[in-house]
Amino acid sequence: MKSKKLLIGLMVGALSIGAATGAYGASVAKKISAIQNPAVKIKVDGKTLVLADSTGSMDPIMYNGHTYVPAKPLAEALGGAVTWDGATQSVIISSGQGTQDNSFEDPGTPANTPAPANTPAPANTPAPASTPEPVQPTSTPKPAETSNPGPASSNNGTIKDPIGLGRSFTFNDYYHYKDSDSTTADYTFTINKVEPISVDDIVKLGFKKPTSDNDVEYRMLTVNLKVANATVKKGTSSSATGVSYLSSYKPYAWGVKTPTSKSIIGATDYGFDGSLSRVISDLVYKLPTSKVVPGDSKSYEATGKILITVYKNETNYFILQRADSDLEYNDRFIYFSLQ
Repeated sequence: MKSKKLLIGLMVGALSIGAATGAYGASVAKKISAIQNPAVKIKVDGKTLVLADSTGSMDPIMYNGHTYVPAKPLAEALGGAVTWDGATQSVIISSGQGTQDNSFEDPGTPANTPAPANTPAPANTPAPASTPEPVQPTSTPKPAETSNPGPASSNNGTIKDPIGLGRSFTFNDYYHYKDSDSTTADYTFTINKVEPISVDDIVKLGFKKPTSDNDVEYRMLTVNLKVANATVKKGTSSSATGVSYLSSYKPYAWGVKTPTSKSIIGATDYGFDGSLSRVISDLVYKLPTSKVVPGDSKSYEATGKILITVYKNETNYFILQRADSDLEYNDRFIYFSLQ
């Protein structure tokens, strides 16, 4: 039996959920216990919504007598349009502008440029635990430096055999959910550099000061991502469009874990100059089209930054999470050494 998945997201009600072993450093994050209930259906004008995106299903959750559902598909079904402002961490809903489709759009756009509400916090994975809340930047950081994929790793990417620092790891990932559109791509990911970053420097990136926690500290990763063979197959549901967006082809940064199974869930790869999502957006928006439709096979390469929280004085492994729902939850993890 597949393990029960944890749901988060930019949910109506601004709810965050995490595992009991997770560490939560942001002042706005709250650890709770909730129930994910895939039996709950959301219907609008007699039609059942498809609650899914490129990372998997987004089944409703029950908490304190309330039902929480993702903002994007619900708002669009009601004729609204949903966008995401990464700089202010805001879900923006505009009425009367929707297209009533559940497709996803380009994530990680710069401040004041709309991006989808369900991108920064993907479904079926806990919300970023230690992501500081952004404010207006007080300085403009330098863009991420150019770097190439490292030599291919011979490691398996498990917690006992992690990918070494500076080594690249290539894997295929496949998203499919019921009758919705399915996507696939080949990813090559390399962590080229790991640098400590102070709380003051995090504030300079445009974030509010993280909540004080003597058990954790912060690291900035410089990573290289190559995406090849990005394709989409149209689903058979009424909401399937057969259209995806190239910038949505990006593996999910789950967070970090120690050999003793302590975990910090969440990483920040968006919302600041040089962040991986912003670099990707800048790249794909220069293309003639950022859309991927059946018959396409697209690719890109980007180097950017990811901000993470780690445990002090412990071995920490960075984790990417596959979207493939055919895999058991823990089997989706790919471990990278930070040393």
